[in-house]
Amino acid sequence: MNKVVHFELHAPHPERAVRFYESVFGWRVEQTPDNQDVWTVQSGSSSSRCRGNIYRSHEQPSSDVNSIEVASIEEYAKKISQHGGEMVVSKVELPGTGYLAYCLDVEKNLFGMLERTISL
Repeated sequence: MNKVVHFELHAPHPERAVRFYESVFGWRVEQTPDNQDVWTVQSGSSSSRCRGNIYRSHEQPSSDVNSIEVASIEEYAKKISQHGGEMVVSKVELPGTGYLAYCLDVEKNLFGMLERTISL
């Protein structure tokens, strides 16, 4: 309860954003057949899946920042760089939780990565 159940990303070049998230995080992304400006996204495993959309946009709306849980920030930082994204805030410790870093995807959307050191 009270977990994120849907997210939205806005991108002038959504095809590029789709390739980035599929390649880096293994998300399943499909373009909707009835709207060529919307892609549906499934992230995570079946037990912790979060669904969202990537929208073609011509302006970047202000938005919240979503964080993606990863096993290793260093491992994913390499993948992000290899696929055209960039780290903007290096790994910092969150005492009692783990580590957090912030990145930009290929469309300059800001997102976080959380590496837990304790189980919830």
